[in-house]
Amino acid sequence: MAPDSEELAAPTDRRSRLLAATIEVVGERGWGATALDDVVARAGLSKRAVYDLFGDKLACFVAAARAVIERVTALTLAAYRGVADPRDGLAAGIDALLRFCGRDPRLGRFYLVETAAAGPTGAALWREHMEAMSERAACALRDVRPELPAHAGSMAVGGVYTVAQARVLAGEARALPELAPEMTAALWMTLGIE
Repeated sequence: MAPDSEELAAPTDRRSRLLAATIEVVGERGWGATALDDVVARAGLSKRAVYDLFGDKLACFVAAARAVIERVTALTLAAYRGVADPRDGLAAGIDALLRFCGRDPRLGRFYLVETAAAGPTGAALWREHMEAMSERAACALRDVRPELPAHAGSMAVGGVYTVAQARVLAGEARALPELAPEMTAALWMTLGIE
């Protein structure tokens, strides 16, 4: 009896397939409407692969969410650091975020909406991510205008993310990159940055 293709696939390949399928299916249907059968069917694997690699559907989802959060963090930091002026760096970070979320509506929904919707575990992961993004924004804003209030970073991140989430929920994720200049200008105006 020949071994099945799942047994022959390397664990890293199975893991990648499951993470990609999780992002796609949850991005299409939402966390609450996604069954483990949907994910494994999209990945071309069995539930056994999920149980072997992650333990359960939630752990698989959290691994996918962490991977996406790491990508967003790396992209926005690289964009910020890619220019000399902190103000231009902040604008580049916003642009990178909106381009990432607008490139694939499923990915944008998975990241911006569904991560926090995955029960207490997802909400805690999202809160941790937003706190980290807010702290990075606060540090960058202090480089632009040192006298800004302590919560300026949280307000900036909250504003950008709220607009982006609303657009994703309205089915307008692909339009997000076009909003970057307008959102950046609104942020500068709100914070009194010339």
